[in-house]
Amino acid sequence: MTRPAIAYLSGKNLRHNISVIQKKANHSQVIAMIKANAYGHGMVETAKHIDDLNCYMGVASIDDGIELRNAGIKSNILLIQGPFQTEDIPLAIQYDCDMVFHQKEHISWLDEVSTPNKLKVWIKVNTGMNRLGFSMEEVESVYNTLQDHPKIKEGISIVSHFSCASKPDGLMNAHQLQCVKDLKRKINTKFSLANTGGIFYFPESHYDYVRPGIAMYGVSSLPGVMAEDLNLKPVMTLKSIVNAVRHVKKGEYIGYSATYQAKEDMIMAVIAFGHADGYPVTAPVGTPILVNGVRCPIIGPVSMDMIILDVTKIKDVKIGDEAVIWGDGLPLDEIIQHTKVSPGSMLALLRSRVKYIWVD
Repeated sequence: MTRPAIAYLSGKNLRHNISVIQKKANHSQVIAMIKANAYGHGMVETAKHIDDLNCYMGVASIDDGIELRNAGIKSNILLIQGPFQTEDIPLAIQYDCDMVFHQKEHISWLDEVSTPNKLKVWIKVNTGMNRLGFSMEEVESVYNTLQDHPKIKEGISIVSHFSCASKPDGLMNAHQLQCVKDLKRKINTKFSLANTGGIFYFPESHYDYVRPGIAMYGVSSLPGVMAEDLNLKPVMTLKSIVNAVRHVKKGEYIGYSATYQAKEDMIMAVIAFGHADGYPVTAPVGTPILVNGVRCPIIGPVSMDMIILDVTKIKDVKIGDEAVIWGDGLPLDEIIQHTKVSPGSMLALLRSRVKYIWVD
């Protein structure tokens, strides 16, 4: 038998979540963020399940764009991190991918490219995150330059990114909203600002395109708000099995470094899943895993291939019993309340030895 860690993925739930987002932002087109291997769900298969929904596909680099096109994906593709070198630009043209420009060098690189075809460009503007983007003072000039450029397709869009939208009272929200409003008055084109937080908290940020990330996968990144509160369903249910069962006496130590001592006689189970599979090594004692439908707390540190649980309250637990790491019945939102690791990071941590099965 191969390693029993399996991620069961629901295309039905994925499409449901996109439908929820489309209804929430019903005047906007969805840019489905499938970067970082679709947040650990598998980029190509995720794209195949939504290729007929009239969504853009948002990925980081031209490598992703090429992989999607070679897999037969027909949807529009947006390379959100822009070009890393001059050679990326003709590849974006060849594989029919839109590209974000966020540095003046990108325009110079475009001038160096010899191609009969044109590039579809989006301009990234820095409205306060101070990561990527032209300054507010530069944007109008850059837009005019690109609009007149012989190698640029008509219809340049402008994109920015919230830094604090997961909280409705986030420090930068009002400032960034105002920045985009100001640009909208100056430049008559299409805009994109809203990420997941913007979609659910700031309808005025929806504009022409919204860019859901973690919400697409049925997980909430909004503090104090669970995915089910937003009518989102988990796309991934991650499972493994009980690998061993042991009776431990009061006072005995469990796991590495003898950091956990049994407070009473107990039954513990070893789960065949560890930080080499993608579970955060920092998960504290008490973080739950479902065994036979019952929440059981982690005891002792997470090791490379195994996690130890207190299963005393489960009757007749045995080797081979099912363990749900997260997903149906145990939302990832609940796990991150313990681990303090962002949901995107939790999903992106999954390793290649986890098997993926799309169930619908």
